[in-house]
Amino acid sequence: MRVSLVLRVQSRFLRQQVILGQLAPQPSLPERPGAHIPQLLSSREIEVLQLIAAGKTTRAIAEELGISFKTVATHRAHIIQKLEAENTAAVIRTAYRLGLLKE
Repeated sequence: MRVSLVLRVQSRFLRQQVILGQLAPQPSLPERPGAHIPQLLSSREIEVLQLIAAGKTTRAIAEELGISFKTVATHRAHIIQKLEAENTAAVIRTAYRLGLLKE
């Protein structure tokens, strides 16, 4: 599932810290699967994700957040890429499964 991407990213990050001699104490394991996923998404991406899940269009999200259409489209593309989804519907399904969105 998509959690494997997170584990690969975390593993790569830890290897970088070891190489640079900056190994921080390892965080405790999350209490529920997907609890660490929000670290992959910026706070703005999470905000955009919530508005997408609410059924808002890219243009409506841009107006509500006071940012450009292109910026929202870029956030949407990054969310899709980070969650390894094929489209917006898959992003929403994955976000619900991982606990990023509440029903």
